Amino acid sequence: MKYLTKELPIIELGTSLGFVALNAIKQTNNKIICLEANKKLISLIEDIFELNLVASNQYQILNCALSHIKQLLYFSDRGSNELGKLV
Repeated sequence: MKYLTKELPIIELGTSLGFVALNAIKQTNNKIICLEANKKLISLIEDIFELNLVASNQYQILNCALSHIKQLLYFSDRGSNELGKLV
């Protein structure tokens, strides 16, 4: 956390369950933008933030993925968070 500043928002790529994001919010009190490709995890992230008393104006969760090439990306969860991948 020594590289996070309190002046800038945080962007997390691949939020998974949100525990790293939650720690970053608690350490800095910054707004965080979470990108997660697995749509099944979005409500879990929201629940974890709510249970840990993170205000809804402190975060934004986007169901998306980024790529260095311009093409449509598809996410396959393959029945497990650990087995999910972009295809």
